Amino acid sequence: MNDEKKEATTNPGTDKKPKVNTNAPEPPKTSYGIENIKEVVTLAATLGKGVQQAMEDGKWKFTDTVYFVPALKALEPAVKDFDLIDNEVGDLSEAEVEAIAAHVQGQLEDIDMGDDLRAYIQKAIAFAKDLATFIADSVEFFKKEE
Repeated sequence: MNDEKKEATTNPGTDKKPKVNTNAPEPPKTSYGIENIKEVVTLAATLGKGVQQAMEDGKWKFTDTVYFVPALKALEPAVKDFDLIDNEVGDLSEAEVEAIAAHVQGQLEDIDMGDDLRAYIQKAIAFAKDLATFIADSVEFFKKEE
């Protein structure tokens, strides 16, 4: 059974994609680092995983809200220092992309970041930018009503 699982995760002819090494060493520090990107990608991945879990039976139920708790926990750290994201993305190395994927996979069990990690990270950042703007706009909107 272990041989079958190993073959399924490494055989390029299967639908399975290889897992990222979650024990990868930390990449050399660049001028901006990757801490904020890690938080943003964790938010996107936890939200995506929550949606996937909630939709497994094809129905949304109140009990499915438990699947979104990790995303709610990841929200504050992801938007806290969001203004630093563009700088971090600007000097993102391949080693840092691998470290981000390893971080997210370490946070979530059974998640496969896929082959195109850079594309996933870019989508996660775009999502978080829109979300951060929406949150800021909402805060301002509701302040006006008080």
